[in-house]
Amino acid sequence: DLPSFPTRRSSDLFSRLNRRLHGTIVAQCANAYLLELLEQTYSRLDRIRSTMFAYLPERFKPAITEHAHLIDLLETRDQAAIEQYARWHKLQTVAAYRASREP
Repeated sequence: DLPSFPTRRSSDLFSRLNRRLHGTIVAQCANAYLLELLEQTYSRLDRIRSTMFAYLPERFKPAITEHAHLIDLLETRDQAAIEQYARWHKLQTVAAYRASREP
């Protein structure tokens, strides 16, 4: 359980859980080469992610809700809907980061 308010500790926990969830999802891929590329990419992104939620604590709750919806979509196996929502989910963090940088 995450604390009710964002702290550095909760941001670290959220980052680890976020990585675990994303890893669990991509582990379903049968393409070993693609999995290797994804692992390399995730390793590089982990350096960014480890601090991202510390800078964007407002993303905690929306990301959790988005993850729950993504899991629901995965259960439907609707590939188009999953891809569309996964892309939208990623763009929400990008948009939040950009908004945080605006004066």
